[in-house]
Amino acid sequence: TLVAPGDEVVLVAVIDQAIMPPAVGPAAVMLVDAIAPPPTSEELTAAAGWLSEEALLLDGLLPHDEAGAPTVSIVERVQAGDVREIIPHLAAELKSDVIVVGSRGHGKVKRLLLGSVADYLLHHSPCSVLVVRPGDPSVAAVERQLASSSGMGPV
Repeated sequence: TLVAPGDEVVLVAVIDQAIMPPAVGPAAVMLVDAIAPPPTSEELTAAAGWLSEEALLLDGLLPHDEAGAPTVSIVERVQAGDVREIIPHLAAELKSDVIVVGSRGHGKVKRLLLGSVADYLLHHSPCSVLVVRPGDPSVAAVERQLASSSGMGPV
């Protein structure tokens, strides 16, 4: 299964502060020295609120013992910065087994122009990455995807 008793699930909300330089021609050289402003208190409050809601939903899906106590701990973290740097770094720091990330389902053109966080994580993370596509968010689907990608067979 995706989680087992004693595991820790870390929910992360990243306030994306990546600074993307404007597009320039192939012969142009650009030095960018920009610093993103710190997140506002509204952004921090919104991220923390979203994490709390997700933790409540997740708690209902995770294993509990006979007394109803959760057997998996949920940790909530809010971070600010470039999501492409933060998630792999945090996964390495926590010695994560898997990153589960959602995909917005952008088409190929938008993904090419804007980049895809999920695609970036697939190629730059220190552990396995499971991408959950829109329209298929059930835990059973996630477990089937993980089992098929890891070669463990049905769960």
